[in-house]
Amino acid sequence: MDLVYERVSTTQRDLDRQVDALTTAGVAPEWIWLDRKSGATTDCPGLTALLALARPVDESVVNTLDRLGRTVCDTPNRATT
Repeated sequence: MDLVYERVSTTQRDLDRQVDALTTAGVAPEWIWLDRKSGATTDCPGLTALLALARPVDESVVNTLDRLGRTVCDTPNRATT
């Protein structure tokens, strides 16, 4: 199962374009988790929920790796939370 995570860094940014591209590509909306949080915070409820649901056989997808964290050092910490 593909689980998809998208994040925008401010509430003024729009996730619709990203979600539209994903659903057009065949991803069911119920398998897309979203956050509107700065990359400076590790408190991302959407990512936490996705990781809690994910099984070893599932594939987690992000548009770009910077959606998981602000820096390379932050990314593994967040992805394994």
